[in-house]
Amino acid sequence: MPLRAIAEAMGKRYVEIPSGVVKSALGAMKRLGVTQYGPEQVNFLRYRPVLSNRRLKEEFGYTPRKTSEETFFFFLEGRRGEA
Repeated sequence: MPLRAIAEAMGKRYVEIPSGVVKSALGAMKRLGVTQYGPEQVNFLRYRPVLSNRRLKEEFGYTPRKTSEETFFFFLEGRRGEA
């Protein structure tokens, strides 16, 4: 799911910030000891890992019952029950 869709589903505002700005800010904040995260984290946020379930389907005959989006909404529903 794109970050904008995740934010919308959670009722959060989405603001896109250029990666260079985020890298600079994290670099400064890490040097000041305000955060443990540095500019090296930005690419992980920009290019989130995407996993293939092809082998699960082909080699094990397993087909997930929910899509990624359905799983996310299932997770959100569970969180609402915790409050």
